[in-house]
Amino acid sequence: LAVLPFLLPSRFCPSDLFVRFACREFGGVEDGVGRVMAVADWIAAHVDYVAGVSTAESDAAHTFTLRAGVCRDFTHLGITLCRALGIP
Repeated sequence: LAVLPFLLPSRFCPSDLFVRFACREFGGVEDGVGRVMAVADWIAAHVDYVAGVSTAESDAAHTFTLRAGVCRDFTHLGITLCRALGIP
């Protein structure tokens, strides 16, 4: 119960929108650490570092759609996908 706040969707991490994608893409990975690493690897392979494509209001869904962002955007997307998988 103490981890519940870390699983809920938030302003920059709308994890509820990514449950289907995350389960389909990473659900086959057995352990939690493996899933987190798979998420990180997916982001590295599918999202480009491009300065200026995001703003202070950009959330993980924006980064996912553009497949581009900066460090903060990568982090928000990683947190979002982990939360969607039930990983706080």
